[in-house]
Amino acid sequence: MSFATLVPTRLRPLWVALLLLLAEALLLRARYAPPAPLDARAPAASFSAARAIAMLSRVLGDQAPHPTGSPANDRVRERLMRELTNVGLTVEDRSGTTCGVWGFCANVHDLVGVVPGSESRAQSGALMLAAHYDSVAAGPGAADDGAGIATLLEIARSLQQAPAKHAVLFLFTDGEELGGLGARLFVERFSGLHGISAVINVEARGTTGPGILFETTEPNSELIARYASTASHPLSNSAAYTVYKALPNDTDLTIFRNHGLSGYNFAFIGGPARYHTAIDDLAHLDAGSVQSEGSAALALLRAVDANVPAVTGENAVWFDVFGFTVVRWSQRDNLGLWALTAILLTTALRLGWQARMLSAARLGLALTRLPLTLVLAVIFGFLLMAGTARAAPANWIASPACLELCCLLATLTALALSAALIPANGDAVANFNADAIWWTALSIFTSLRAPGTCYLFLLPALCAVLAAQLATFPRFAPFAVWLRVALVALTAALWFPALYFVYDAIGINLPWLETSALALALSPLAALVPAFERRPYRIVAVCAGATLICALIAQRVAPFSANAPQRESLAYHLDADSGQARFLVDASGGFISDALRRAGSFAASEIDPYPWFGGWGRKALAGPAPVIALPPPIATVLESSTSGAERHLLLHISSPRGAVAVSLGWKTTATHVKLDGVQVLPWRQGDAWVVTRCGDTVAGADVELTVAAGAPLDALVFDHSLELPGVAAPLRAARGALGTASQSGDDTVVSRAVRL
Repeated sequence: MSFATLVPTRLRPLWVALLLLLAEALLLRARYAPPAPLDARAPAASFSAARAIAMLSRVLGDQAPHPTGSPANDRVRERLMRELTNVGLTVEDRSGTTCGVWGFCANVHDLVGVVPGSESRAQSGALMLAAHYDSVAAGPGAADDGAGIATLLEIARSLQQAPAKHAVLFLFTDGEELGGLGARLFVERFSGLHGISAVINVEARGTTGPGILFETTEPNSELIARYASTASHPLSNSAAYTVYKALPNDTDLTIFRNHGLSGYNFAFIGGPARYHTAIDDLAHLDAGSVQSEGSAALALLRAVDANVPAVTGENAVWFDVFGFTVVRWSQRDNLGLWALTAILLTTALRLGWQARMLSAARLGLALTRLPLTLVLAVIFGFLLMAGTARAAPANWIASPACLELCCLLATLTALALSAALIPANGDAVANFNADAIWWTALSIFTSLRAPGTCYLFLLPALCAVLAAQLATFPRFAPFAVWLRVALVALTAALWFPALYFVYDAIGINLPWLETSALALALSPLAALVPAFERRPYRIVAVCAGATLICALIAQRVAPFSANAPQRESLAYHLDADSGQARFLVDASGGFISDALRRAGSFAASEIDPYPWFGGWGRKALAGPAPVIALPPPIATVLESSTSGAERHLLLHISSPRGAVAVSLGWKTTATHVKLDGVQVLPWRQGDAWVVTRCGDTVAGADVELTVAAGAPLDALVFDHSLELPGVAAPLRAARGALGTASQSGDDTVVSRAVRL
């Protein structure tokens, strides 16, 4: 039975499906755009981005970078305390030394204020809003996490107008960029921690885009139920959350979760090229993004306040439907859903065999189409990656639209070619059942291995098995093709929101990953391509030609701009032992401009940049630099003793020049490490272990080490001033407006070897 037999009309399902896909894409773009910000005249109890950003501008002041331990961070904290007082909060500064997971330690200052509840002043059942006020050294952090600061300030002001039932605790943490130091200090020393019923953490990983709920603590069924019941414009899905959990990313919520608190994490992630750079400033902060995130956080806070979610032992599967509503169910229900799908599939296969519409040979051939499509998509993606390397020298570029279109066209080429090689109009019943088998198998696999992503496969599987069953009944067979069109629309509705943030999350330089995901999402189209085409290879030729033209155009588009600069962090390193100096440029991004290479006389071969600060990868280029007089850091042995096979050392490290951070590195495994009496996990840099004290470097810090007894311990002490000396001016000029420092920024490092 062919598709032409099933649908004897002149209406082409392929074109209907394509129109539906276009409509869904346009709807997605409209619904996932940040809303218009409310101005300062908005009702007092509502959230106004204009009011929030006005307060943020006063907090940031001159918009200088303010990493933890810097004088600029002290000034930001003072201005933040004034703003908190202005919105009616009594603020407490809680300080102390703590250490994070990357070997960073600092004396951090958390700011804590409480808005009493209308029903009780007790902290039992209190809600907490959290954001961090420190920035990276490369930029002022207007979005990360100035947007979070602005959100909390505006919500605190709003609660003065319409108080919550429960007390609301506002926590502004320090040292988040160093590994959640302020959050660690809070959970370790706050006596009322277990009286907090829920926490909402507000973050940013870009400068624009809608505010999305990208993480919850677990179990999360009740948390998602509360979010789904209150969000007027919900943007969240468990697939993105599942992927986020697998990535090496942490926020303050990670610390809260590890200490038993339950809650939510919001962020916007558009404009990633500006993230952790100098242009994460007020001029590039999207007021609509602040409005989106702030409105969502305030609405959720009031919903949780009205009905505090219980912490149950179940996790949820959920997704938003174009920001209109949230569909959710318990992960426990996955088993029943795929069991139902498997039963329906078995029924469809039996009906096909009984009606003599299905054979093993035809089904086997049809089963090869989806794997073939994915293989072709991956191949075309790799070809695209090789052919557009100049157009995408970094993860995030100035104009990604052309390359994104290339990925889509390459995917359509793969779909059309697989449909031409394995025509679907040879046996519609076999093709319906083949797709049903694949979607069911994938739904079972994901239900077991990654249950948060299973909705992407379970619901298409249900639709596919119903189409397979209808195709076996002559009376209902004409509806099967239109159910196939519905499958195309359903799959796109599920996959498009999950794929919408792929570029913002991982960038453009892995097109094979994007083409393979798109191929899976659009795979139901393959069965419709040749249904009414006498020459299906025409579609292949058109798609392939369009891909090639698009790739050629992409090669002529400048990859960087003033609003999307290339990350080229610079450093000056003075070796106090040899008296030699060098310039370095971070090459982990994979691209260094020719002008910068020439200005720094950088060697072509890459080196490991140890000793180094956070934010750099393990690839750098080095060039000669003039020697300037800078006092080296000091490491003094205070105590040394041996007990059996272990040697215990107590050292004091300091920076006489008052650098913002001082580090100690060594290449022998240490079983016990403390800094100023606080247990610390050293950071692994290549074959070295490093601990870093941020701030108070003139007074310095005590480091305790327990190492194997025997040979002397060779170590390196080095400090960082997070700025370049005047001799680096030619390099800064060569970097120009299209290059920028990122993460820990430009750095001046002075090192000295010590034998202990």
